[in-house]
Amino acid sequence: MSHIARVGHFVAMDTPPAEDAKHIPPLAIVINALVIEAVDDPFETKLSLLWRAGFKEQQERLIREEAFAAKLQAIEMEIMDESIQASQSTGSREWHFTNKHTVDGTEAYRRLQQFNSSAWLEAFSNGKKALTKHEEGQLRYIGQIPGSLEHQPGIPLDVRPTEVVPPLIRLLFDGVRVELTQPTFVETGSSLPEFLRRTGELPLDTEYTLLVPLNIRWEMRYALVTLRDYPLPLLHVRPNQDQAPSWTATADLVIAEEIGPNDSVEWLPTTIVPEGLGVPEQVGFSILVPKTGMPVKTYANPEVQVTSSFATDISWGVSYQPCVADVMRIVDSLTHPSRDPSTPLGFWDKMRLSLHGKLRISFVAGLNLLIKGSRDPYEISGNGAGFALSWSGHPEITLGYNPEEKELVQFRGDRMVLGIPNLPTFADHRLGGTAPTGLPTAGAHQSQMQKICAKLTNGVKLGLGFALERKCGSDCGLRHMGDSCRLFTFRPHYEVKLRPSTANPEIDSFAGFRSNFIHFSLSLVSPSNPSLSKKGYNSFHLSPKAFAHFFSWWHVFNPPNGPMLLPIRQGSLYPSDKPPPLKFTRHLVTIKYRFSLSPLFISHVYRQDSRTSWATGITPCVGIKAVVETFQADLHQRDEIEIIKNEVTGDSKKKTHKPFYAAEVVAKGLDLRAMLARFREPEKPGVDLPPLPSGEFETSSSARPPLPPSSKEPMHSRWVDLDDFVETDWTPNDSNPALWLFTVASCPRITYFKKPERPISNDIRHTTCSIPEESLSPFGNENTHKCLMGTEESTIQVQAALCLQRLRAIEEELSDVLSFQEDTKAIKTPIPSHQGKSEVWSFFRPASKL
Repeated sequence: MSHIARVGHFVAMDTPPAEDAKHIPPLAIVINALVIEAVDDPFETKLSLLWRAGFKEQQERLIREEAFAAKLQAIEMEIMDESIQASQSTGSREWHFTNKHTVDGTEAYRRLQQFNSSAWLEAFSNGKKALTKHEEGQLRYIGQIPGSLEHQPGIPLDVRPTEVVPPLIRLLFDGVRVELTQPTFVETGSSLPEFLRRTGELPLDTEYTLLVPLNIRWEMRYALVTLRDYPLPLLHVRPNQDQAPSWTATADLVIAEEIGPNDSVEWLPTTIVPEGLGVPEQVGFSILVPKTGMPVKTYANPEVQVTSSFATDISWGVSYQPCVADVMRIVDSLTHPSRDPSTPLGFWDKMRLSLHGKLRISFVAGLNLLIKGSRDPYEISGNGAGFALSWSGHPEITLGYNPEEKELVQFRGDRMVLGIPNLPTFADHRLGGTAPTGLPTAGAHQSQMQKICAKLTNGVKLGLGFALERKCGSDCGLRHMGDSCRLFTFRPHYEVKLRPSTANPEIDSFAGFRSNFIHFSLSLVSPSNPSLSKKGYNSFHLSPKAFAHFFSWWHVFNPPNGPMLLPIRQGSLYPSDKPPPLKFTRHLVTIKYRFSLSPLFISHVYRQDSRTSWATGITPCVGIKAVVETFQADLHQRDEIEIIKNEVTGDSKKKTHKPFYAAEVVAKGLDLRAMLARFREPEKPGVDLPPLPSGEFETSSSARPPLPPSSKEPMHSRWVDLDDFVETDWTPNDSNPALWLFTVASCPRITYFKKPERPISNDIRHTTCSIPEESLSPFGNENTHKCLMGTEESTIQVQAALCLQRLRAIEEELSDVLSFQEDTKAIKTPIPSHQGKSEVWSFFRPASKL
């Protein structure tokens, strides 16, 4: 506008040219408490509170209804003696009521319903008060007085006051200090184009319409990320006792927008003077403003150090997915949607389009990854506890550092524990009122496990891999008899050029970059570095209730009837022009697992809790325990189509599931033993036991022969681990039990094979152009992880090696026997007395049995 006014005539705006890098002056930002919130719908909060309060109250109401029916049944019974007490069985309970009563049944039922209504209202009111009290405490901590943000209009308006409800998401950062300076690669002499080439593989001659290089240093004392009023925080970084920063992140960051072709610029009409302004004859004035359409990308290799002296908690679960989907919907609304008419990308493709670099997060104390069970986000006990992965010994998380291992994310640490957590020790008690509402004090948290299921103490590496695959486009020169080609090669991100909204929607701007299939892999390796000699070990502690808990947790992630993909804020109530986002699970086609553990102890123990154990105060535990010097397993799942036919109607439908189609398990150096342990529990004999029901008899172990004390296993033996005997609801208090081990079997090698229908290809660039043979699935022939299948010797080679080893052992024994006989001939001399000769032969007789 200033240029038009200066020249005195209209001049159209030019296309945005390439610009040089911006210079950021040194800047430091200090914030006592930084809070970022996304407001939730108050109706959602009330509905959630109604469900939780109503669910518990409904259980109590059903019990009262059942007791009322039993009492009414007792009144209606024709019993001559009113003092006789009858037994009524309704449902799963047995009630004992007399037929005495003071009011009739109709009046009693009315009073019962009145009590039910008042009890329900009281439960909802108490829950709402507790929720409000907690939120007011959070607001006071961040310096905001409840009600201080109320709008006070100058004119009398009927404005509805805001309600104190938990936000959809809250990010609370305490003691934040952010420093912005010049990037470090400028000081080292490395140029900006070279940094972008190393980080994002960009050509050196790339031009940009936006280029902002800087170095960022971010420190904070405390971090807490919560969803709604869920008891488990999404992220919890605890403060140090000396109030030193517990989080330090440093990175050279470049924010850039590449210059695109002229057709990627959209010209937006902007009105400067509307028509009819002042006088009806006034002519309007507008100009066309160019809007660049290329995506803004970031390039960085951040290093994060969590120096808190307490373990950091990260929580996740299937029950969090609806809330996280709602949060992502709000995050997407913060930025203007792409004007390109092409079909939107999935979030996994968006991330690799806009985010480039590597990430490393190291922890001083430890890391707890809580994977919750149940579909109820408020259930944190029983099946809702799920499992926890706890790393210690300088754990770290790396992202993008190991492409040669085909893994995107890796968790490393000296030790890792897998178990069933006691989640109330991790939870933020919002509704109970038992925990302080302000900042948690350092040292108040203590990690606890109900049951330790696995311990890896020999250096651990847990890897997650994501290999993307795409279909070929219309430019493919091959003739397809069946499905199109599937390729692992993609267009570079800098070749993706977005177009304006007026472009042809049939042309896909992301062709060659968009992925169609996702191949996921998981690996668990211990020792993580075989070249380093460590004296640690790996152990699995299994039990019946731990297995039941695992299957309940597994069905949440992999339900028998397929995944539950619930739509969030979609339908006629929520009109929107945006299509629903792409689902990750719908594009996931293969899952591959790799385990390599050495050595490995595996135990499975049953606790024999009988009347005899209560009478004697001795609780026996029986089971088996095995040690495997080297354990390797490689398991593959893939999408397969199953045809289900209804025998009544004759209709057929297709169902997609992911069975295990290939597997290879190798166990070397197996030693299997039976195990018996007896724990002293002196408080048991003091409990009065109820009489035995009719038809049952008491068993006794007095007829069993006693085990010799000399054969007990010493407590310092490598076979002894008290975690073997812990159950989800029982922990032995006896630290020195009587333990016996009995050898059952040993085997130098056990191998299990489940072979796929087609051999696995080693070519990751190209999978197939067609499938001539009939197959249940087009997948399963991809080399998307570091596979162990086919790397071991075949069974024939193993048997030949074992035979050769045994043959050499026999030859050595035979050689010893022959050499011994020659020695005896040389030693044997004529002896005058018969007694002396027999003494000489008796001396050599034991050795002659070799």
